[in-house]
Amino acid sequence: MPRKRAKTSSFTLRLGAEVVELLARMPNKSEWVRNAILAQMGVSCPLCCGKGILPSHCQAHFKRLIEAQRQHPCARCRNRPVGATCCRAGSRLRDNRRGRRLIVATLHREHTHQHGAGCGHTAIKHNGHVDYLHDGHLHHASKDGVEEHKLEVSSTNPASCTPGHDCGKHETGHRHGPGCGHEAVPHGDHVDYLVDGHLHHPHGDHCDDHGPVQVA
Repeated sequence: MPRKRAKTSSFTLRLGAEVVELLARMPNKSEWVRNAILAQMGVSCPLCCGKGILPSHCQAHFKRLIEAQRQHPCARCRNRPVGATCCRAGSRLRDNRRGRRLIVATLHREHTHQHGAGCGHTAIKHNGHVDYLHDGHLHHASKDGVEEHKLEVSSTNPASCTPGHDCGKHETGHRHGPGCGHEAVPHGDHVDYLVDGHLHHPHGDHCDDHGPVQVA
């Protein structure tokens, strides 16, 4: 018997002119759109692993993390988004140390403060240059403006859970967050706090040790 073909349905998709122009260049638009939708629908939430429910201690942890990210208002619209800014001041590619153009830096062209020695902000050595902690952000003064940086996750600064960490540099019951007395440091996809030259990450009932940083 001939094999039955799977039933298909058609629907109309409203797209912008730019997307239509991009799709027009593809030899098989339907297959590309179908594969893109299947790939996206197959991605589970990294927080709840697709369950749709977070335990209470995880909810409290990520609530503090989101609030820490919202502490700096956007320079243009003055909203407090999750992340560095909701109105990107501009971006450009930078050469990394291997000469490969992989790093995208957000530029704050309207930033009036001049970062440098004695400017009042903590200086941190980062990838062969010096950055400055400014209201939960890591700023680098370049000839084009102030760049938004963050510490990369690495063997020196991992993002692992270390429940046995006890450095004795703050009280056991101390909770890191906005206004806790420690400066926030962007690290990978999260926020850490600078404690005596080390990165502390609040995680449930303990602090994770995310490695040392060099204060300039």
